[in-house]
Amino acid sequence: MFKVSIRDFSFRYRKDQRPIISNINLDFSSDERILILGPSGGGKSTLLLALLRLYTAYDIYFADGDVYFNGKPAEEMTRNEIIKIFGVVFQTPSHQFCLQYPEEEAAFGLENLQVEPSKMQGLIDKSFERFGFSKREQSIQTLSGGEQQVLAAASTTLLESRMLVMDEPTAHLDPTGRKEFRKALRSWLSPEKGFLLVEHHVKLFLDLFERVIVLVIKVRIIFDEQGIDVLTRERNLLTKMGVWLPEQEGRSCGSGGFVNIQNECQAEKKPALEFKNSFIGYQRKQIIKNLDLKIERGEFTALVGRNGCGKSTILQSLIGLSDLQTGSISIDGKLYRTPGKKLKLKDAPAYLFQNPEHQFVYPTVQEEVQDSVLLKRYGLYDKRHQNPFTLSGGEKRRLSLISLLTKERELYLLDEPTFGQDSKTAGELVQTIKELQENEKTVVVVSHDLALFEDLVQRIIVLNAGAVVFDGTPSELSVHSSEELNEWGVEL
Repeated sequence: MFKVSIRDFSFRYRKDQRPIISNINLDFSSDERILILGPSGGGKSTLLLALLRLYTAYDIYFADGDVYFNGKPAEEMTRNEIIKIFGVVFQTPSHQFCLQYPEEEAAFGLENLQVEPSKMQGLIDKSFERFGFSKREQSIQTLSGGEQQVLAAASTTLLESRMLVMDEPTAHLDPTGRKEFRKALRSWLSPEKGFLLVEHHVKLFLDLFERVIVLVIKVRIIFDEQGIDVLTRERNLLTKMGVWLPEQEGRSCGSGGFVNIQNECQAEKKPALEFKNSFIGYQRKQIIKNLDLKIERGEFTALVGRNGCGKSTILQSLIGLSDLQTGSISIDGKLYRTPGKKLKLKDAPAYLFQNPEHQFVYPTVQEEVQDSVLLKRYGLYDKRHQNPFTLSGGEKRRLSLISLLTKERELYLLDEPTFGQDSKTAGELVQTIKELQENEKTVVVVSHDLALFEDLVQRIIVLNAGAVVFDGTPSELSVHSSEELNEWGVEL
């Protein structure tokens, strides 16, 4: 067991910037199971960076204070020594991958620990089986965001670190995948092992953690308690801060419900988007098979299903990031894409990447979005001089969405627009998306948090293994059995 002590630790990326975390003092043991809560941008991820000393990879940073491991200063520890204490699952899993294929990635960590080659395959098989990861021969780059999260966890737990540090490890997982992840984590744990978990889906892990730490936007710890009583005792304050509480999960940010939705699909509208006999994939690999789909102008459509079923692949075919192998795609009744046809990006729909970092092109927040009113509305004005890549995960998502809103389009494709948000900012983003609908824009959203959009969704399309298994209204989907919904990775 390792004792970890943090003393008067503060961190900022710029000297003139308000500290991201300020004068943090914290003690814990490597066998504890700790949940870290707080609003988006409250310093949760930065605290994890401090423990792992990963901030030293940045060219410019300002850090004060000390971190000790069993009384030894962290700066005297080698990276290999720290890895033996902490295994890490990043908020953006692609940041931690080094190799092209899953088995190579898993073996790479074992090689660094000098594990005998004869033992590696058995260890990899066991970890992949525990986490339900099966796409061993597929390029990591072509895995879905959720599949990458599962691979990151399976590869990290192979290292047998004393404590697992996880930053939003289920953000891109479908509801069924989240339950499977929790089961795998529980299987990995032992009395000698602990975890530090930053997570918005608190309810799922209630029976696993023993201690709750709450950070606030003023970058300090306001609660640090054993047990989970703080979640009920301080419910009002935590809700005001935007912390997701267990009883709030699965609720919309509005007041309606799927069954009472007012706007039903109108069949006579001109199609905004149409796929005909479309087979879509990457290079020679086929993901989507024989897709025939028509989305009407002004319609709000949710695309849902298990991780890896092809949701993002469909959206990416509209901006040329996945291959249209056969068939055709039309926008507003005009032929838009056929196999081999060069796309004109000026005609492309507005696209929100699942990974917000893929959208940034400028060195500062203000250059990404020059509208000060929008920056103030979404809590980013004070960070306008900051590099977008130094924002928190939730802040990156907000910036990527509002930068998209500055580009006038009729068709918006939104891939996981609310991931990494606290309850307040999630509500603000949903309200923004609602304004698109009110302006008669056509919106296709991919989301594993379907309940957030229950006041908006007019149509739900469920994918399973690359094919459409349901296409209808929310009320029609609600009559399906819980077993069937669970198989499809859908939670209403």
